[in-house]
Amino acid sequence: MYAAAGAEVVCDDGDPCTEDDGCDGAGGCEGMAMVCERPHASGGICQAGECQGFECVAPWADCDGDWDNGCEVPTGVANQCDADGLNADGGCWTAYCGAGADPAKNFAGGFFCVDCSTCHTPEPGLWQWCDHGSGNWYASEAGNCGKFEDLICVPA
Repeated sequence: MYAAAGAEVVCDDGDPCTEDDGCDGAGGCEGMAMVCERPHASGGICQAGECQGFECVAPWADCDGDWDNGCEVPTGVANQCDADGLNADGGCWTAYCGAGADPAKNFAGGFFCVDCSTCHTPEPGLWQWCDHGSGNWYASEAGNCGKFEDLICVPA
């Protein structure tokens, strides 16, 4: 018979859905349950040591097929990207998964941006029009957006 190993001794509790297994100081071995959470996703559970079963929370999508980074693209939401990719702070284009007709607007990560005539009201009495070259807003000026305010651009 052997004495119980101290809590600092590494062991394997035999459960593939636990991590950092260690002796509990009383003769047992236990680990911490794997956390199956990803950004903008729900439903993750551990099965055979792998996190699976994720579903994206709308409007987010897993465009790159890599669940390690979760659901990384807000699809079909106005003003989320520009000529450099995702940019919710200054972009005026709309993102979707897949590849678009314009190769210059396709991005690594499996998404593309759609450009259209759109206008944004950043502050009362000011408006910005989308610059079609950069995908960013032109400087604010007094004016009116009309039917183009925060228009959601859709693939053709």
